[in-house]
Amino acid sequence: MNKIWLLMLGMAMAASVKVAADPINLDIVYLPHGPVMKVMKEIDGILAKHPDAKVKKVTFDEKAGKKLAESHGLSGHMPILLVVNKEYKHQVNGELIEFYNFPSNVRFAPMFQGSWAYEDLDILLADIAGKE
Repeated sequence: MNKIWLLMLGMAMAASVKVAADPINLDIVYLPHGPVMKVMKEIDGILAKHPDAKVKKVTFDEKAGKKLAESHGLSGHMPILLVVNKEYKHQVNGELIEFYNFPSNVRFAPMFQGSWAYEDLDILLADIAGKE
């Protein structure tokens, strides 16, 4: 009987233990222009909900920014690139999202409209952090 009780107690304790969340490392490369700065402000609002995220911001004018984009096979003119945990492509709600160019819900320049939305970034960061 003691073995069954101990097994049940162990299972209950294991169920109550939270798994540690994965760290969030976000590299943002951006063009320091007016429309992009509006997007950056929105991203900062999302990041406020994820205070444990380690965020590094660099511009495409800096060597580090160009190098990061090139390391992902991206070059040329683009307004913004979000690299979350060393990748800019992530599954969000079962869909592959690429976090570069303007968000899909920002209609500034159609040729630079991306496939991501602000909500996608928030969902991704929450998923990584283990938030429900």
